[in-house]
Order: sequence, then structure tokens, then C-alpha cells
Amino acid sequence: MKNFCISIIALLLISCKATQYRTVSIDASKEDVWKVVSRLGDIHNYSALDSASLTPLGEAKVGSIVFVTQGKNYGKSEVTVVEPLKTIKTKLIETSWPANYWNESWHLYEDGEYTGLKYVIDFQGKGLANLGFPFLKAYNGSDMKKTVNNIKKHIESM
Repeated sequence: MKNFCISIIALLLISCKATQYRTVSIDASKEDVWKVVSRLGDIHNYSALDSASLTPLGEAKVGSIVFVTQGKNYGKSEVTVVEPLKTIKTKLIETSWPANYWNESWHLYEDGEYTGLKYVIDFQGKGLANLGFPFLKAYNGSDMKKTVNNIKKHIESM
């Protein structure tokens, strides 16, 4: 019992970290994929998020702010890197979720005749949330897969 309690305390103090990614090949040009991915304010149309917004509106730019909600929780991130037709990276500024950080990135790449899309989330839990970290990681991976597949379906049906 003593070892169990020590393990729980250590887990809460150290925090759990993970980097997850999902990829998909899309039968479209990089330009068509970029038009969708770079509009981070529309990401809720493809994910489990309830809402999303990008300030200023339109295509992501360095310094843009992404605000997302899911239920009563929210996250606010800043776009830190934009390499047109290649990469967008965000860094968490503020959240109501129990996370020390939650940084996301989108990468486009050549994949034969297709455009490859790689979605990456790097995150670290905080406090008691670490007790449910394996469940968060599983849910997150599942949602990421749905997100990239929904983006693929949307673009290929345009």
C-alpha cells in the first residue's frame, strides 16, 4: 500500500506527458489541403470541439489566437509558426483543462500523387488529471484520427 501511495504522489508531482500524431493521405493538391487546415477557426467542423475561432479571421498567421471550447472547458493558443503549404504550430496560452501545456501542429508533405497531412499534439497533464491520463491519451488519439479523416472526406468531396 505504501508503494502505491508513493507512486500516486510521484505521478501527480511529475505529470504525464505525451506526443501523439495521426497522418492521412488526401487526394488533393497541397493548396487545397492548406486552404482547409490553415483556417483553424473552422477546426470544430472536423473534430469533437464544440466551437473554434481564429483572431484575426481567415488563414492562420504568426500571432493569431485560436480559441476552442468543448463543453464548459476552453483553450486559448497562439500561432507560433506558419510556413505556407507546409507547417502551422500553436502554443497553449491559457486553458480550463488540467494541462500544463497543449501544443498542436499541422504538417503537409508530398505523398506520391497525394498530399500527406500529419496532425501532432504534444501535451502534459496537470495535478489529479494525471490519474486519468491513459484515458485522456486514448480519447485524444481517437479524436485526432477522426479529425484528420473528416478533413480528408471534406477536401476530397469538394
